[in-house]
Amino acid sequence: MNTQKYGDAPLQIAARNDDVALVRLLLKYGAFINLAARENGGKTALQFAAYTGSSDLMQVLLDEGADVDAFPAFKNGRTAIQAAAQGGHTEIQRTLRDLGADLNAKPSPRGGRTYLQAAAERNDTEMIRLLLKFRAEVNAPAAGEMGRTALQAAIQGHTQQRGN
Repeated sequence: MNTQKYGDAPLQIAARNDDVALVRLLLKYGAFINLAARENGGKTALQFAAYTGSSDLMQVLLDEGADVDAFPAFKNGRTAIQAAAQGGHTEIQRTLRDLGADLNAKPSPRGGRTYLQAAAERNDTEMIRLLLKFRAEVNAPAAGEMGRTALQAAIQGHTQQRGN
């Protein structure tokens, strides 16, 4: 899996900082676009772009062959579409869906969320309705550690939204 244990690679750092020019330069000089996320909460370059909602950066990465379904980090990881849902970026989610991102990708083992679980945690009812229409797995199991089912995530999201 080639997981990074000790920090992010330069391309991932540039993506995290939404530095499109530096991302282009690093790719020009051979940076590996699909380098795996580091184990603890890391992200691939595309997962960073999806999480932060950077459509320009995301387009550059997709044009260069970024994997829309790259594995999430082991702990607190998200696929690109799960990261976009967590960040509340509807257009990014739509783009990734249109590109065939797996709507039912499993959550990372520790603290992960499926796409539906992430949308439920944000209390994003519009996205939840759309995901149900696309047959998202309503009863997908929670991550083994620190996970939440869609129902648990919805309750947590609703409670947080109300300020309780």
